[in-house]
Amino acid sequence: MFIQWSDAYAVGIPAIDNDHKNLVARLNHFFGRAQAGASVEELNSILGNLVGQTAEHFSREEWMLERVDIPDLAAHIAEHRRLTEQLRHFHESYHASDKRRELTVDMADFLSRWLIDHIVGQDVPARGHLRRLT
Repeated sequence: MFIQWSDAYAVGIPAIDNDHKNLVARLNHFFGRAQAGASVEELNSILGNLVGQTAEHFSREEWMLERVDIPDLAAHIAEHRRLTEQLRHFHESYHASDKRRELTVDMADFLSRWLIDHIVGQDVPARGHLRRLT
């Protein structure tokens, strides 16, 4: 399940938009390599990088959101924590599982829906606040 980037997902802050595009590209890379039959080691490496990049993005985004004092910041951060834990769980499960194909499909479905829903439902509505940073 590949994600197509749309400018409708942009929040107008280059650092955040570039991070989001990068996360979409990394997810697509993982799914593409999994479909191509890449080795477990390669896919584990890609997942590990995705987990790290996601944590870095959330840290950067949260720093910005704190500066502009958006409403419901705690809920936004809690959502970030939930995804971070889910990603770590997928990574650990993928590494230890003998059913990687099923995990890849489950992860593709969950992450593609979550990422777009989160960007559209929480990040895009915050764009007015975030633009105060520029």
